[in-house]
Amino acid sequence: MAKKVINQIKLQMQINQRGEQSQNLFDLSYKARKTLAERYSDYAQPDRRFERAALTTAVIRIRRLTVELETQDLVNPCVYVFMNAPKASISDLVDGDHARLILTIRPAGGSLNQEFSVAETLNRQKIKSAAGDSDIALTFVATTGVKFGFDELSLSLLTNA
Repeated sequence: MAKKVINQIKLQMQINQRGEQSQNLFDLSYKARKTLAERYSDYAQPDRRFERAALTTAVIRIRRLTVELETQDLVNPCVYVFMNAPKASISDLVDGDHARLILTIRPAGGSLNQEFSVAETLNRQKIKSAAGDSDIALTFVATTGVKFGFDELSLSLLTNA
């Protein structure tokens, strides 16, 4: 119960109440994926005051992303991140793109196991069109021979107040 109250206070401090802020921050947290996998999907629900049309900036943060390659001979190993496309697959990509593809993570060559963090500003127009009016699902899909896991995943959405 105390955690819910603390989370609500935190949310209220990030939202314009009476004209004291120029932007609202909606910080969405997703479940960690500690064990390595080829696919991941989870959703979070932004506060009801989130207005997709007022979106100015979207930032994804992935802490301690671990990427494991089956072999060093993989051609273009990637982890693709989709928004609100829980059934997305590699075969859905057309010329390396998809209407709901928001991020492509390419591990650096040379090492089979890599660990790094990601903080990436996302394409605002893609987020505006992919974000729905309720839950925001993130789906990660790895190319063949790639597995991944991470300690923390969050999506920060800023809107005009």
